[in-house]
Amino acid sequence: MIGDSLLAPWQKLDAINTFILTRVSFHLKNGVVQKGPLNLIDRDIKSMVRDVSTYPKGPVLNACTSAIEGEA
Repeated sequence: MIGDSLLAPWQKLDAINTFILTRVSFHLKNGVVQKGPLNLIDRDIKSMVRDVSTYPKGPVLNACTSAIEGEA
């Protein structure tokens, strides 16, 4: 839904952070979360961020993907 909206890319990233990541964070802090569904959420969030980001394709995208996933 966020990816299909007419928001600017920075607004889409802000919406992901505001509405999705805060909910995930709440459930991680206050409950027992199974690893399977968490992996699916992680995959979907990474996919949304890649789709929203305006990085060029190729080696630069690979470096940016590593940054998104928190790899050094």
